[in-house]
Amino acid sequence: MTTDIRHLVCPHCHKVNRVPDDRLASGGNCGAMNQAQISQWLQSQGIR
Repeated sequence: MTTDIRHLVCPHCHKVNRVPDDRLASGGNCGAMNQAQISQWLQSQGIR
């Protein structure tokens, strides 16, 4: 079984974060900032 990986760029620090498709809905933290910046961005985009 393969899981597709998306590369999401943190809208604040512009670091690339790898997020598996099956965990995309749960959001996540930016790996560099260790804050929920990606979760907030996904929610604002209507993805989550």
